[in-house]
Amino acid sequence: MKTYLCLGVGDMMCLDTLLTPSERENITEIYWGHRVGKYLKGVLEKNYFYNISKQHFINDEEARRAWCSIEPPSEQYEWNFRPDFPQRFAKAKELLGFDDNINIIDTMQIFNQRSTYTGSTFLMCDQYKLNCDDLHSGEYILFHYPTSTRPRGCIATFNNDDWQYINRLSIAHNKRIVVVTDVDFEHCLNKQTLVLKLPSFETIISLCKHAYMFVGCDSFMSILCSKVLSKEHMLVKTHWDIPVEQILQKQPILPNYYLPHDVESLKYFYRKDIRNGSLI
Repeated sequence: MKTYLCLGVGDMMCLDTLLTPSERENITEIYWGHRVGKYLKGVLEKNYFYNISKQHFINDEEARRAWCSIEPPSEQYEWNFRPDFPQRFAKAKELLGFDDNINIIDTMQIFNQRSTYTGSTFLMCDQYKLNCDDLHSGEYILFHYPTSTRPRGCIATFNNDDWQYINRLSIAHNKRIVVVTDVDFEHCLNKQTLVLKLPSFETIISLCKHAYMFVGCDSFMSILCSKVLSKEHMLVKTHWDIPVEQILQKQPILPNYYLPHDVESLKYFYRKDIRNGSLI
């Protein structure tokens, strides 16, 4: 079935866990209304829980021009043609050239209406290999260093106390630290730390699947890791400077991203201060 999708990477990792098997199987051809679609192309083609034979993308330059014609300047740093915004969706339809005979997945509507966890097919799929010869399942703490290719205020920052805490975690649990990042950066982590700059999505998925513990920012990696790790092996640093209870009032769909954990577990590992003394 021809399907319209407009969502980021983290949203895709969440949506996947809320779709039914038949809904996944019915997606055979994707029309992408989001700039990250081209980055997800490969991992979706390898995911045999879907039946995707073809994917269509909007040219970046054309998308930016279209985006700037309908959105105010303050929002021009990222184009996305969500179907719940009629003017945006009309632009996507024009640029991609599809007709009305298409399955439109309204991601936000699904996130607001569903909470039944059906499993992560990205983690169940065995097509993604861990391309690091010296890494073994359950033998490393996975750390996602928060960066972004666009202006964003929704990423947590990490300070020297955080780095020192991560070092202590490594020593206490006798596990190596593996950092995933997209930039060069200086750190005070121990010499056994492995820094992977811009690894493939396939590698990242496998790293999440086999990690002993996750520490890092609220991201698609923390979302994936939450499907296989207990709350005691998760530490997610949020950019919000308010208690989790207040975050949930502002972001009621947040628990869906971290299923199958319940809200109480989320309160345990989703925090503005990752330094949890009970883990050392």
